[in-house]
Amino acid sequence: MGLKGMRWGVKSSFVSYVARMPDGTMSVTGGAVDTDDGYVFPVRDASGFDARTGSGTLRFEGDLRFRAHGGMMQVRLADPEVSTNEQGAWLSVLDAAGDRIRLCHLGAPHAAEGGGIEIPTALTAEGVPYFNDVYAEGTPLEPIVIRGV
Repeated sequence: MGLKGMRWGVKSSFVSYVARMPDGTMSVTGGAVDTDDGYVFPVRDASGFDARTGSGTLRFEGDLRFRAHGGMMQVRLADPEVSTNEQGAWLSVLDAAGDRIRLCHLGAPHAAEGGGIEIPTALTAEGVPYFNDVYAEGTPLEPIVIRGV
């Protein structure tokens, strides 16, 4: 079934870009794990989520950072939260300054291969500058997979 928590590959082209840079680095700390299928963030708190209705907030822990261009590019994806309510669903993260931003809109969940649920993601307007305006609002990012919550 795989590791429990939230697995996310971010955006494969972005991860590959950073890996190709001569000074590109990626670090995973705070409980997150780098796997062949993406980065896994363990569940920190599910008490604010109602599995019966599918609403509320699931909090995960871990800190994933990408750096390149002599430090001119720094992307931090820390302590992700999946939140749903009557206005929609989104994935938020703590950025390099420690501010929480709504990075992705979430689509309709479906059963994931190997168990759990898979949820499509798309970049929010708030997330566009986070990736230095390289990707437009609505650009699909990798889906998230949640298991064992």
